[in-house]
Amino acid sequence: MGKNYSVGQNLSPLQNIIKDFRTSENTEQAIKPVKVSSKETYGSLFVEEGTITFMNKTQINPEEKKSDRNGAHMFSKSLLREAIEILPRIPHTRTMEEVRIFLNNNLHYNSEKSRMRYANYITRRLFPTGQVDMPIFSFSKKYAGMQELRDVCFYRFCKAEPLMRDIITNLLIPEYRTGSVTRSAIRAFLQDKYPSKKSYGDCAQAIVETLVAAGIAKADRTKVYYAYRDILLPSLAFILHSEFRAGMYYMNEVEDCAAFKCLLWRQNQVKESLYALRNMNLIPKISEIDNISQITISLNLDQVVEKLEGRSPL
Repeated sequence: MGKNYSVGQNLSPLQNIIKDFRTSENTEQAIKPVKVSSKETYGSLFVEEGTITFMNKTQINPEEKKSDRNGAHMFSKSLLREAIEILPRIPHTRTMEEVRIFLNNNLHYNSEKSRMRYANYITRRLFPTGQVDMPIFSFSKKYAGMQELRDVCFYRFCKAEPLMRDIITNLLIPEYRTGSVTRSAIRAFLQDKYPSKKSYGDCAQAIVETLVAAGIAKADRTKVYYAYRDILLPSLAFILHSEFRAGMYYMNEVEDCAAFKCLLWRQNQVKESLYALRNMNLIPKISEIDNISQITISLNLDQVVEKLEGRSPL
């Protein structure tokens, strides 16, 4: 079972990886706070055949584009807690139907109709591209019951349910100094976004349950409480290699990744954490040229999870 570790903590069995930065590159900036731009960025700089070209994220992953839904729709059930709990038990399979069958047979609901409906919800949110992938099965078994798995499942939930991204970006982040939002503010946000709808209570409740299940927030009857969080390196490795395919990227584009912001990660830890991944051999190179930082990504998600599992050397 993997241990829960983040930037600034000892890594075991990789105890000295973060602090022993290689001296061949400018790593001083790895421990300096990052000045975060106020501009939201949803794209990446992608190098192909030696040319740096600005690409939108939906262009980077064709499968993601195929599975994109038309806008951010309301949803009435969270089921993230159930998904996180059952994912490590799902047998490795390559078909969505086999995942649904397992969930239908193992979810703890008396009604078969409810189990079938909830199995569809969970399957779509765990695999938002519409295709089963092996890395999340292996990752879930190593990090079962840990925040790393909650991070990754919440990340995929946000990919499947864009409304969660809207809530975090437009409601939680602007109010981060107070560290809380009211449940009534969430309902008001939904009412403003979907004026033709008549009921917002179920969706607001599902949003709160999702944030709590993800370990991102706590809640009482009237408010949701949250704060920026330390980055866990396995979570970052998984999500980074989900968002960015092999290539070279400007550091600021990676730092501004919308997925990192949705996880409420501390922005001044992103660069430090990327250097830590480099020293774990999960990123091959970070270079500084004329005061411009560039990061090279070479591994795919399968290879990253293999290294995290210890099946291939770091």
